[in-house]
Parts: sequence; C-alpha cells; structure tokens
Amino acid sequence: MNAGWFDFADLAQCIYIQSISGIMLFLWLLDCLINGNLEVKKSNLYVPILCILLWSGLSFFWATNRAESFDLLTQWVACGIIFFSIYNMVKTNIDVTIIMGAMMTSMSYLMVIGLIQYCQPTFNLYVQAVAPSATFANKNMFCDYLIIVLPLCFYFFMNDSNKSSLYPKIISGLIFVSGIQFIIISKTRAEMLSFPILLFMLLIGLIILGKINKNLKEIFSKQKVVLIIIFTSLFILVLTSFFLFAP
Repeated sequence: MNAGWFDFADLAQCIYIQSISGIMLFLWLLDCLINGNLEVKKSNLYVPILCILLWSGLSFFWATNRAESFDLLTQWVACGIIFFSIYNMVKTNIDVTIIMGAMMTSMSYLMVIGLIQYCQPTFNLYVQAVAPSATFANKNMFCDYLIIVLPLCFYFFMNDSNKSSLYPKIISGLIFVSGIQFIIISKTRAEMLSFPILLFMLLIGLIILGKINKNLKEIFSKQKVVLIIIFTSLFILVLTSFFLFAP
C-alpha cells in the first residue's frame, strides 16, 4: 500500500501491540468459555477510556490526515482492549503478582540492553537514534517508559504476603536503584525532574495509606527501613562514582 497509509517509524510497535491485544482478548474469551461464565468486572476506568476512544473516533472526521488518524485510533483501541482483557483475567493476588513480575522482568531486560549500549557504543543489536535507548530508538522515550514502570518495584518491596523471604524486596530495590541510575546517565532533563516528584507522591501515598489503615509501623517495618538505608547508600555511592569517573 501507499506509504501515506502508515507511520513506518511506529509500524513495528503498532503491529506488536495490536496483535497482542487480539491474542489477549481471545484468551479471555477462551477462559470464559472453559469456565462457562462470561463475566465482565466493573471498573471506574471504563468510562474515561471510552470517552477518549469516542473523542478520537469523532476527531477522525475533521482530521487533516485521516490515514494517520485512523492508525492512531486503532492503536488506542488496542491499548483499551489490553486493559480490558488483563483487568478481567485478574482474579487473585497471585495473578497480580504474575503480571507485575512479567513487567519487571521486561524492564530489567531493557535496562540491561541500555547499560550495554552505554558501556559499549558499538553494540548494534537494536537501532538507535539517540543512545542509550534499549529498544525504544531514543533515550528520552526509554526513560519515559522507566518513569511509568519503576513504581512497580514498590509493589514487591512493600508486599508482605511472603514475610519469610527477603529476595523480592532485595531484587525490586536493586532494580529500582538501577533504573534511577539509568535515568541519570541518560541525562534526560524531563525524567530527572519528574522522578523526584513521582517518588515524593509515592511516599505521601504510603503514609496516607498507613494512617488510613492505622498500620504505619507495619508498612515501614524495621526490615524495610534497613533496606531503604542500604539502597539509598548504594544509590549515593554509584551516583558519586559516576560523576567522578564518567568521561
């Protein structure tokens, strides 16, 4: 087809996301068929998502480039289907942990690729416009992604469902510190500004949650406080080393 029908810069991502949305919707319907129960969970997010999709669909009629507008609309519809499918497939805390773990694993892989790109500029497994960018072609887009997914580390750090094991907390803390370091070495000004604001909001949220549930001491247990001190010290050490020895 004519090149005007596609945004070739984002074509691969569009194919990936839209294919995944179709697969996930199929799996949800298959799960309902197997269990013999087609149940749609309620969510307050359905309305704002539908409003966005509706407005995007209406704007199609006055868009200057309807081909690109339709391409963007299909992408947003695919993202809405992914949210709907995941939300309705999640039934237990174990399901939530599996999803969070999958997202953290993906984030860890991308950070490893980004660090290799930073340490070895000739590494060309993924095409880059501005390095280090992992698989996002541009480091600013990669750091935008990190800002969104790094708060997932708090889930595993604050989760006390498995009190006998420190490994989830240690691993999530290390990933969190590594993500901050990556944002710093990338020297992206927007993310370096937005991250402290995000961190402040997370801490305020935890304090409010603790006061509401009247278990602030449990949320900030001695174990967690010790780990926070260790990770903060590690962050300061690595950050100092970077500024002292970076080229």
